[in-house]
Amino acid sequence: MATSCVGTSLFVTMAFTAAAFSSGASAQSKSSQPKTNQTANIKLEPRSGSKVSGNLVVEERSGKVTFIGEIAGLAPNQDHGFHVHEFGDCSAPDAKSAGEHFNPDQKQHGGVRSTAMVSHAGDLGNVTADARGIAKVNVTSNVLRISDGTFAVSGKALVVHKNADDQRTQPSGNSGDRIGCGVVQVRTAARSTSP
Repeated sequence: MATSCVGTSLFVTMAFTAAAFSSGASAQSKSSQPKTNQTANIKLEPRSGSKVSGNLVVEERSGKVTFIGEIAGLAPNQDHGFHVHEFGDCSAPDAKSAGEHFNPDQKQHGGVRSTAMVSHAGDLGNVTADARGIAKVNVTSNVLRISDGTFAVSGKALVVHKNADDQRTQPSGNSGDRIGCGVVQVRTAARSTSP
């Protein structure tokens, strides 16, 4: 009888330990799962006498930030410089209130930053308008983030320029007037729950 009680007690203890370990491993697995990706919105408004308008979504996934959307009111069949600027202030009629290109680590102007090219963090190259003056935007940066760290764009301005960015001329690619401006505003995204 004593042997039976000891055996039962040992079995219960082992079962409880196994259950606790399994529960702990499950909780650890859930907590290490990535959170739902963060997003932001940008509403572009006209500046410098233009008719530019647009809505873009900014998505952060796997350490990259992508700007997606549509810009209207551009010069047809032309490229237009497309940059994140240092201040989230589009109040000036010419959008000069947005400051210079976002450049937290003091690099030279160039194209979209990649491992092969070091340029302003805010340099996003050009967007191309079709015959109707509409640009479909899908531009990805490997260095920007939405709201974390030195390269966060939350609260910064996105500016569209009148001319193409030549991706060489300092300090802004000879891209001309600022014809559209909007502030990056973080959306509250649903996040995965963990115990």
